[in-house]
Amino acid sequence: MPGIGLLPPTVPWQLVVGCAIGATVLSLATSVLPARRATTLSPMVALAAD
Repeated sequence: MPGIGLLPPTVPWQLVVGCAIGATVLSLATSVLPARRATTLSPMVALAAD
């Protein structure tokens, strides 16, 4: 069906890079921040919270 004028879908590379960077930052924040908070907590206090 030549002549219809359909273009293949394209994704801007800036969007792909931005999503990859954003996902990396979010995953680091959700893993590092709780771990840092846990290192400052005494094991006795942590067990008492259960």
